[in-house]
Amino acid sequence: IFLNGADAKAAQIFTLVHELAHLWLGESGISDIDMVCMSSDIPNKIEKKCNEVAAEVLVPGLMLKDHWKAGLPLENNAEDLSSFFRVSSIVIARRLLDLKLVSFKEFISFYQKQVERWRREKENRPSGGSFYRTMPVANGPYFTHAVMQSVFSQRTLMRDGARLLDTNPVNLEEFAHRTGII
Repeated sequence: IFLNGADAKAAQIFTLVHELAHLWLGESGISDIDMVCMSSDIPNKIEKKCNEVAAEVLVPGLMLKDHWKAGLPLENNAEDLSSFFRVSSIVIARRLLDLKLVSFKEFISFYQKQVERWRREKENRPSGGSFYRTMPVANGPYFTHAVMQSVFSQRTLMRDGARLLDTNPVNLEEFAHRTGII
């Protein structure tokens, strides 16, 4: 199991449980399912099932319904519930959407606000040294190597590998040359 070191701890925990579900089901996979994608739109049944397992393990539906405060806005509920369940507010919001406790419109609005907040936080972070030296540190050396091997053995599209490593395809090509992968 490879976890993206650049992800928040809450996101890493979700990924860990998702990947454990892959092991339980005996199915492997490198994926990057979009959080705004409706569950019914996920073409891969295994990915859908792994997402469902991770969601239920981390945020049990019955427990979430018990702690949901219908009178509060999604933002307040998501922050309070994320502390209680120790997952990100996005995972809470997504779980509420899947359980039909919030509308898709409410979820998208909340999601977009969170993405904007993350973008601002990222812009305000100081930049660090060489990208090609820090990429394996940020993503974890094993994960970076696994993605790069998958991309350059043509099992994963370059654009998908770049997205998994939070970079663009041009950087993957240069990284592969610098590290001797190709």
